[in-house]
Formats: sequence, structure tokens, C-alpha cells
Amino acid sequence: MVYPCQTNTVWFKRKLDDADRKIILAAGSGNLTDGWHHLLETYQKLWELGYRPRNDLYDFLGADMQTSEKPVVGGSDAF
Repeated sequence: MVYPCQTNTVWFKRKLDDADRKIILAAGSGNLTDGWHHLLETYQKLWELGYRPRNDLYDFLGADMQTSEKPVVGGSDAF
């Protein structure tokens, strides 16, 4: 059963599919709660930088899906 959106909700409960669970676990280094908070922090930073859901994220980040080269982001520890 789907309930209407309540913007004043304090509990967010939904069933995670395997792909969602893997993403959140990766974001939290194996911890779902930490992963959820890291994803919220990431979205907050993207929003502060001007990203909006209507924007193409790859264009916003300057990433080209056709190449293996990715833009270097300051402070990145991906390497």
C-alpha cells in the first residue's frame, strides 16, 4: 500500500532492493545508517553548488560517460 507524501514525517521506512542496499552500504563503509547520512550530506553539497534534480548529473559534474577519464575533484581520496 502506498501512502501519500507527508512532508512532516519523522520516520522513513521503505524496503530496499539489492542495488539500493549496496549503494547505501558502500557509502557507509558497510553501515546502512552512516551510508544514509553520507548520501544526505552529498546531496546537500550538490544542492549548495547549484545542482537541482532537473539537471543532468553527469553534465553538472563534467563527467563523460563515453570515456574512462573522470574529472579530478579537489580533496578527493578516490585514488
